[in-house]
Amino acid sequence: MIPGMAGLREKQKQLRRSEMLKAAMSLFAAKGYSPVKLEEVAETAGVSPGTLYTYFKSKNDLLLAVVTEDFEHGFTLGRQTVDAPHTDALAAVNALTGYLYTNRVGGPTSEMWRFAVAAFMTQPQSHFAREYEKCLQRQRCQFARLIRNLQSANLFPKTTDADDFATLLEGAATLSFLEHIRDETASDDDLMSKLHKFNEQLLSQVTQQAPETTPQV
Repeated sequence: MIPGMAGLREKQKQLRRSEMLKAAMSLFAAKGYSPVKLEEVAETAGVSPGTLYTYFKSKNDLLLAVVTEDFEHGFTLGRQTVDAPHTDALAAVNALTGYLYTNRVGGPTSEMWRFAVAAFMTQPQSHFAREYEKCLQRQRCQFARLIRNLQSANLFPKTTDADDFATLLEGAATLSFLEHIRDETASDDDLMSKLHKFNEQLLSQVTQQAPETTPQV
């Protein structure tokens, strides 16, 4: 094989996959998730149905790709928050929460998230559910990493278990997000306002419960 050909082919495959995902998102946004057929996605993307089926065996596979790509976008932005220097714990937690849970422009619609959550809940042993759960675990891991960084900066009580608190943050945020996607009239501002309130309450409880330290002379 000519040197560089393998890399070029891989780039072409990724570009083609990206174009198909863009076509799918465009159709889902315009027509809704349910009515769209895979053949329509192929036509809009300018590929044959056979080509699309080599990438996505079913509509669920396509939905999973769209959703996980959105998760990845949030994780990328989240890492910047986790690794940045911090001066305020609540502001840092709110920033990470926003990146992980805000509906992004051009990202999955509330309807698509409802289908994704339904597939996750009703088919727990499926490939879809396993990959979705991995994304939820990564959210918890980012929260835990942030808490540890805040503890290292003396902005968060070191007596609090970072993993346990991350589970609380992720659980509260996920429940609020599920309520949010059920309401087509709710805005991202409504969701963020609710999440910020939860975060403030959780951090306040931990701070109040943390034992006072006696300054060393």
